[in-house]
Formats: sequence, C-alpha cells, structure tokens
Amino acid sequence: MGEYNFTSGPWEVLVGDNYSIISKNYPKNYPNFFKTDDTGPDLAAVGNRSVDCGEANAYLIAAAPELYEVLSDALKQGLSIDVIKKARAALSKARGEAS
Repeated sequence: MGEYNFTSGPWEVLVGDNYSIISKNYPKNYPNFFKTDDTGPDLAAVGNRSVDCGEANAYLIAAAPELYEVLSDALKQGLSIDVIKKARAALSKARGEAS
C-alpha cells in the first residue's frame, strides 16, 4: 500500500458512547489533531451504541485499509494463496471477528 492519499492502516474500532475509528498512523500535523492519549486520534465517529448497525458499520470502515490492500494485490498478482489468506483476514475484520 503506497499509491494512495489516506491514513495508512491498521485502523481499529474504539468503543465508547459511539464507535470511533482510530489509527496510530494518523498524521500528527493534521490541523484538527486534538487527541493525545495512546489510542491514536479518531479518523471517524460512526453511529452510536443505540443503533443496531453502528457496530457493523464501524468494523467495515476499520477494515478499509486491508480490503484496499488485498484488492490491489489481487489485481497485481492474481489470486495466490497469500492473497486469498489476506482476503479472508480482511473480511473477518470487516465482520468484527478479528481486530
């Protein structure tokens, strides 16, 4: 992954009053950077805990870097065993089964 202009992964889901997508790779010089704890800055806040689809949406968004990488790999290399393993891991993360 290197030919893009978004925050590199991994992205994680942080559960609080809502679901936050965080990354320790978030640019520290971003103008709205305000969070200083060790969880990493919020990339996005997704729904809240009272909405049924909030958690599922958060995990799908958090898996975006891995999904991007495996699709890029598949286009470059075809469906090798390694690409299929990465795809399964990314889909598992998107379903909230792995972090």
